[in-house]
Amino acid sequence: MTMSDRQFDIIGFGAVNVDYIVAGPTQVGYFDDLERGEEHHEEDYELLQQSISNLRAANRDLRIQLGGSALNMVRALAGLAPDLRVGFVSLCGGTPAELPQEASLDTLPPSVELMIDWHGGPHGVCVSVVEGGARTLMTYNNPDASLSLRDPSRRDHIADRLAQARLVHVTSLFGDGTPHDVAGLMTEVRRRRPDVRFGVDLGHVWARTRAARKVLGLADIVFGR
Repeated sequence: MTMSDRQFDIIGFGAVNVDYIVAGPTQVGYFDDLERGEEHHEEDYELLQQSISNLRAANRDLRIQLGGSALNMVRALAGLAPDLRVGFVSLCGGTPAELPQEASLDTLPPSVELMIDWHGGPHGVCVSVVEGGARTLMTYNNPDASLSLRDPSRRDHIADRLAQARLVHVTSLFGDGTPHDVAGLMTEVRRRRPDVRFGVDLGHVWARTRAARKVLGLADIVFGR
């Protein structure tokens, strides 16, 4: 690649989630019984979906949107700096047709270019309950999608896309088992484009893992609390 190959100012790399955002209490015991202000993970997708169905029935002010920290960053940049060319690259479960109507891809700003590998299985889910200044999260991640990062051909395909940017913003995705794989992906991007800069937001889960040190070692900018 040469410098003329670069097409984006910034690309975000993370997960596509469907965010359900509500002011608590939710009137649904599954969510109201969680420890407030903490992040929780649910492995039973069907149980979480049934609880979300109850949440939707009980809360008229429920907001539903596409989310994930990297995607939210890209969305904000598209509004604040329209002169920048921004993109978003992700592995994701599900298919576009399986997203809720309120969180369809059409709801994103047209200036955001999406490059998503729809991997199959359920998409990511994040339920955010805000109550008394505390935000409680319940998440579901697609483990099969994260495992696909270990597929050399898929990793190389994503690295080719990320290497098109001046800066790549990396966020934690698919739980605490993937920092090593993401560090490998970052290494492949640097092999293609040594001057790429990485901004990293470890998030609550990755910040507790030793494996995240490999990601930090490749970072030029680190976001923290």
